[in-house]
Amino acid sequence: MAELEQKLLIDLAVSHYKDGRYKETIRLCSDILILDETYIAAYYGLTKSLIRLGRYDEALEIYGKALLVSRSKELYKRRGDLYLKLGEYERAYKDYIVAKLLGYNKDEIIPKVVFTFKIQYEARKKSYEAFEAALEKQQKYLQKDDFDNIDEEYMKEMQEEYDEQVSIAFDEYWGAHYKHNGLTKYYDDYYDDNDTELSDWAEQ
Repeated sequence: MAELEQKLLIDLAVSHYKDGRYKETIRLCSDILILDETYIAAYYGLTKSLIRLGRYDEALEIYGKALLVSRSKELYKRRGDLYLKLGEYERAYKDYIVAKLLGYNKDEIIPKVVFTFKIQYEARKKSYEAFEAALEKQQKYLQKDDFDNIDEEYMKEMQEEYDEQVSIAFDEYWGAHYKHNGLTKYYDDYYDDNDTELSDWAEQ
């Protein structure tokens, strides 16, 4: 595809995106990539539109394809943001680390690295504490040494209690840090904020 034609198509895709016509943006960017799978700007438009439509799995798949074309720090950072939005903290952390190693702006990426690491660490710590409490409860029950009369239903209830405590601990910690770090507005408005950079998207 000629460079001028690419630029015209991507400009049209950006125009559709600004007007909220995300499906049209997806169609145009997909057409561009059929003709030239190395055109990174089309990947940006495609992923941003898919995210707008809530098609997160498809967006992640496109990020994966784009990273086969270019190990871009921006792609890793953006995929990390999507993983974070989806609560995939370990994957977000890994992408942020790669973006950092590739030279992404330290002032922006390091807080994300620290944040996602702390989320994983504290959640696992609390999960382990909940597990120990459930395990202690089970051990006390089993100390009866009467294995022929073990109440399987009660054992099942204890396991469910453990699972529930793990979930509660994780959700409570995530909610606290979400607010503490002042990130609620950032994550809710992330893609709105980045729409002001659509010219940058088209130029990449």
